[in-house]
Amino acid sequence: RLFLPVAGGLVLAQLAAQLSFTLANVISPQGPTTMRYAAQVIQFPLGLVSAAISAAILPTLSAQALGPAPAFKATLSRGLGLVVGLTAPAAVGLFVLATPIVGLLFQRGEFSAASTAYTALSLRAAVPNLLFAAIDGPLIFAFYARRDTRTPTLVGLASTGVYLLLVGAGMALAASGAREFSLADLVLCDSLKTGFDALLMGVLLSRRIGGLGGWSLLPLAAKVGLASAAMGGVVFVVMEALQARVGSGTFGALAVVALGSSLAGALVYAGLAALLKVRELQGLLPRRWRPKDAEV
Repeated sequence: RLFLPVAGGLVLAQLAAQLSFTLANVISPQGPTTMRYAAQVIQFPLGLVSAAISAAILPTLSAQALGPAPAFKATLSRGLGLVVGLTAPAAVGLFVLATPIVGLLFQRGEFSAASTAYTALSLRAAVPNLLFAAIDGPLIFAFYARRDTRTPTLVGLASTGVYLLLVGAGMALAASGAREFSLADLVLCDSLKTGFDALLMGVLLSRRIGGLGGWSLLPLAAKVGLASAAMGGVVFVVMEALQARVGSGTFGALAVVALGSSLAGALVYAGLAALLKVRELQGLLPRRWRPKDAEV
């Protein structure tokens, strides 16, 4: 009985994905392939962070679901905080480094520099989807922990409806000659769909459990946003400097630009996170290096 809504949600997700690929093919013959390449880049940090953390907190959430609410809220809040703290800088980094990363991963054979530029546009449009989907994951697992598999499926149905409305509006504007409906627009519609899903899931869960109490995520979001923005500026400057030095026409040059900029960004973000006392990330440090008030 708990499985059936999950199965229905998976079927709905597959139908929505197939619709996206069909529309992408209408926009451009390279559209479906381009979307798949962009999705592959997004799925790596999404699986590495959100899916892993969601799976890790599920047993604890399940054990706490029928107990005192503060314990459930604390576990969920820590999971969400860790997801936001790790995913936000990844999203900013992917946005800034979209072109060198796509080139490094895929630019060979028939995948030309023009293909890299086209795919990078779709990747940037998919970056919000990374952050929204990362937040959505722990929220879905929180409902599962409470033995509610129906609500996430119903929310998924509603968000699919929003997606269809957004795509319909974009295509209507294109038909009227107001503006072109591009592949990046289609990917952005999917990102907004996931954002609506995460927002609605958060509102419904907050009503079910009475909010997160003292476990507010707003201070964390402000610190992480500030650190990620500063990191993005540094990554852009380092990327420009490395491209001026080694170029971007060969695999080796792309590797130097992408990896060098990423390393600089990671160091800057880690330093700012420590300076701003982002406790959720401090809990990842070896125990002897953690501040006494760090979240574990």
